Amino acid sequence: MKKVFLIDDEILIREGIRNHIAWHNEGFNFCGDAADGEIALPLIEKEKPDILITDIQMPFMDGLQVSRIIRQKMPWIKIIILSGHDEFHYAKEAISIGVMEYVLKPFSSSDLLRLLHKVAKQIDLEQSARDQLEELQNQNNNRLRVSQERFFNDLCLGTLTPSEAIEMADALQLDVISKYYMVIITEYELLKDNQSAETYGNIRDHLMIKLKHVENLFYFQRSIKETVWIYKRDDVNELEALIPSFINPLKSDIEKKYPCVFNVGVGGIKERIRGISLSFAEADKDKIYQTIKRKNPSFDLNEQKIQDVMRFEENLGLNQSIVEQAKDYIVKHYDQTDLSLKSVSAHVNVSPSYFSAMFSQETGQTFINYLTRTRINRAMELLTSTKERSYNIAYMVGYNDPHYFSNTFKKVTGLSPMAFRRQGSR
Repeated sequence: MKKVFLIDDEILIREGIRNHIAWHNEGFNFCGDAADGEIALPLIEKEKPDILITDIQMPFMDGLQVSRIIRQKMPWIKIIILSGHDEFHYAKEAISIGVMEYVLKPFSSSDLLRLLHKVAKQIDLEQSARDQLEELQNQNNNRLRVSQERFFNDLCLGTLTPSEAIEMADALQLDVISKYYMVIITEYELLKDNQSAETYGNIRDHLMIKLKHVENLFYFQRSIKETVWIYKRDDVNELEALIPSFINPLKSDIEKKYPCVFNVGVGGIKERIRGISLSFAEADKDKIYQTIKRKNPSFDLNEQKIQDVMRFEENLGLNQSIVEQAKDYIVKHYDQTDLSLKSVSAHVNVSPSYFSAMFSQETGQTFINYLTRTRINRAMELLTSTKERSYNIAYMVGYNDPHYFSNTFKKVTGLSPMAFRRQGSR
């Protein structure tokens, strides 16, 4: 129901308009009237009407003066001017101010109602347009947020090269460049008698509020109860101070306010973007260890021993052995379209995050890049040694979309499959 306010210095006109229209029946709320603009302004500010009907000539402050003020302070109000003067300069000034309708006296109640319904329809159309624009903006923001979270997940899994990460971050309006990085994973476990989606949501909201006040921090939800934080700093001392100054107080605060246990896994400080995936894998391991330690207090494996075990594994060449097993598996199964980081890491019996970081560290390239290069190398062989059509070769090397295969082939080799075949036949 649209609210209507009236300004006119003639009391008979005010009473006539106020009393001779069935406002509620017509879908309007008559919210007040005044004899001049000066008296009307504070009332208008209080009532905030949708439509203002004002006479043009009044003492103290006329209709044009009050219209200018209303347009500046409350531009959403639609203005209808009543005038007994059929003079062009009045109408011209009213139009320049942004008045919606200019009505000459005398007029009937039906004339005024026709105008009011016309203005109300315009208000509805404009509101609908604003709602649609807001919905589109919300959809764009949601898509951007989802893309950003997917980007951070890929960054942690090590599936992006540094150049790809920087290029994608720029497209997603993210500044990821820094000297040092550190990943922290937090997970909250509700106590048995308090496990509900609402409690999880309350903890998550509390955590998000805290995180918004921290500069140079990216974060994303890994699951309903797990959050991954990526800190970037140019000063390594600031990263080292995060645990005692922020993380520990946050853990204490959440565990006091909610019936939960707040687990924290901390990764090492790394100097390069590629190190984010390694810090992520370390944080994942640390979180698991902290969870085991909490549930089994007698489990005596301190941080120094963890580091000793990791160094021992490296000295034995276990990481290299796992990567070699993975490479061999890729060579034998590259033609499977569902071959992925998850399936290969499952084959070598390590977590996807740890395998991704390990693979990048040992080979100097991401898993995806290695798999792509393996498939394209085999495609190059088939293009030069067989007469198979390129779309068949796409399926033979693990691509179920020939168009995507062709684009990937050109990205890697600089030539389309057909151009590569022609070049090879010369």
